[in-house]
Amino acid sequence: MTSMYDEPALAEVEQAAAVIVARHRDGHCDGCCSDGCPELARARPVHARAERRRLDAADPASQ
Repeated sequence: MTSMYDEPALAEVEQAAAVIVARHRDGHCDGCCSDGCPELARARPVHARAERRRLDAADPASQ
């Protein structure tokens, strides 16, 4: 069993997801296969959610 102190902070998870998405903008990573990249499949929704939250915070009219 893990405690909340064992889990990485949300900011770290979002930053890692951003790195993975950026790496795939220029091509493929070593883990990519013919079915796609499992790492990118996990990172893309996290990155999209972080981007939406960042854009919402920057746009006061959206609140």
